[in-house]
Amino acid sequence: MIDVMTFFIRLMLVAIVLISITNVMIMAVYERIREIGTIAAIGTPPGRILNMFVIEGFCLGIVGAVIGNVVGVVVVSVITCPG
Repeated sequence: MIDVMTFFIRLMLVAIVLISITNVMIMAVYERIREIGTIAAIGTPPGRILNMFVIEGFCLGIVGAVIGNVVGVVVVSVITCPG
């Protein structure tokens, strides 16, 4: 029973993270509609514009994962510190 509850808690956490990332990327696009229009007007192909946002999302994910791991290690080491 505890394994099932742990699974659903993990599933909910993953869903929350995915929704948060989706929200950040949607807002990144909506806030830059004018810039996207300017980039498109100077002749940048739509695929290249899409790649710019995909790369930005990938970089945000990598940086977030690294910072999250560092904070997690620090918190765990503080909690388990014998002193």
